Amino acid sequence: MASGSGRWLRGLWAAGQPLFQGRALLVTNTLGCGVLMATGDGVRQSWEIRSRPGQKFDPRRSASMFAVGCSMGPFLHYWYLWLDHLLPASGLRGLPNILRKVLVDQLVASPMLGVWYFLGIGCLEGQTLDQSCQELRDKFWEFYKADWCVWPAAQLVNFLFVPPQFRVTYINGLTLGWDTYLSYLKYRSLPHLSSEADPSPQTSGGGLREEEPEGPMQHVARPSCEDKSQVP
Repeated sequence: MASGSGRWLRGLWAAGQPLFQGRALLVTNTLGCGVLMATGDGVRQSWEIRSRPGQKFDPRRSASMFAVGCSMGPFLHYWYLWLDHLLPASGLRGLPNILRKVLVDQLVASPMLGVWYFLGIGCLEGQTLDQSCQELRDKFWEFYKADWCVWPAAQLVNFLFVPPQFRVTYINGLTLGWDTYLSYLKYRSLPHLSSEADPSPQTSGGGLREEEPEGPMQHVARPSCEDKSQVP
């Protein structure tokens, strides 16, 4: 039984290797980013549906996450190639350069991807540029602090032990939990953002304000000058 499982895994590995070579690697990295980001949003929506009766799954929301994830894939693909060229290192002997890679990644790529995420999702969902920028100002530092708590250690392992062609796939494998957090952060409403998104007048109870009925005096026609002259 064990030998049969071993042969199956070796066959699967042999079949999948072409996906991590040449031009196919770019496609693999691009689709992997999109699929994992959409999956993270699906996980988050499942939690929201359980905790909020009446809420339904929103496929357009997951589609937006997929599109933005796919747009990030090529950037990550070439970003890691550039880092490896700029700071070549392998194993513990290259630890100083690896630490520099982690620092450059955190100071350059992480904030850039944060801006990309919020503006990209906002554009796809019909937000104005001002609304997206306001949301970015409100949520960016929370995002960036969480990023520093998660990714430096993950990237240290990535640059130390993961072969270059598998680096984006390694990151994608870790990002399921991270993408779930990004979905929570993006779709967690802030009071002033909600009011900007819905400019319609509301009552204190949240419903639409009804126009007041006209009073009886408003239906009485005003007498003209001729009518006044006929009054005794």
